Amino acid sequence: MAKTVTSSKRVSGSFLNIKVKNSVKFRYFPELWYLIDNFFSTVRNKHLLEVGYGMGMLGEAFGKTGWRLTCLDQSIVSLTSLKERMAAANVNATFEQSDLIKFPLSGQTFEAVICINTLEFQNRPTDTLREIYRVLQPGGRAAIVAFNKLSPWGFEAVARNVRDVPRTEHQYRSFAKYEFVKMLKMAGFTIVTVKDRAKYLPGSTNPTGLSLPLTGAFVALVTKPNSAGKRRAKSSAPDHS
Repeated sequence: MAKTVTSSKRVSGSFLNIKVKNSVKFRYFPELWYLIDNFFSTVRNKHLLEVGYGMGMLGEAFGKTGWRLTCLDQSIVSLTSLKERMAAANVNATFEQSDLIKFPLSGQTFEAVICINTLEFQNRPTDTLREIYRVLQPGGRAAIVAFNKLSPWGFEAVARNVRDVPRTEHQYRSFAKYEFVKMLKMAGFTIVTVKDRAKYLPGSTNPTGLSLPLTGAFVALVTKPNSAGKRRAKSSAPDHS
């Protein structure tokens, strides 16, 4: 069932929140962009699904480089903001409003999917991952990012500031690495790699600044096995025995 979020209240723009936003813009986003752009370099049809509004920066960046973009989010407020952002950037995109447990999209539609710090705000994150798997084409690629609950980036106030999610909306949880990997495997993905990123304090904009011993975010680069399509075709074939 589709969910509509009507609140327009956003996280307070305190000095600390502004510093975190700058940290995302000048450090966190570039880290993710170069890693994910390289992982998607072999994608041919250039049609990308963004699950959850996230920072909006990655979808916009892919749109500017010629990708077709479909954006899926459960919040009308977020989608309205995203439409304005894409229009200002001259990026053409399709927008779908729905909950993230059952996507209003056909299976095996996309060759590439991104889901950036969205699972933390889902009551059933494994179901969201299963839906990503369902709409991904066999052989398709997905980049899924989650905050480390042991890092300052995993603090609820920081995560809500990064994602622009008010405290009154959605429950929050972050993940240990083993929990994140377990969910990905349960959803059926083949894990290519899980990279550690954001090894610095939220608010840091200096690339040569203090490095933390703990990673702030896990970036999972995963695929849907080609055999998944064959299994589906076989299971749907008529039984003439």
